[in-house]
Amino acid sequence: MAPGRFMWGSDYPHDEGTPPYSKENLRAVFHAVGADELRDVLAGNAAKLYDFDLDALAPLAATYGPTVDRSRHR
Repeated sequence: MAPGRFMWGSDYPHDEGTPPYSKENLRAVFHAVGADELRDVLAGNAAKLYDFDLDALAPLAATYGPTVDRSRHR
């Protein structure tokens, strides 16, 4: 599948997901993914599909994440 087709999502608060270890899981899965591709997976692809305004959502993203920086570094 093309990278432009992937989106990350959370099924919080269901316990079969990764909470409370979602940040650690993202780091383990995405540690080798480039920042631009990761930005698309975490937000850009969904924004294109659903016509989200990422600038308007930026304050929420900064507070609640996930962010590219926090998802790549171990």
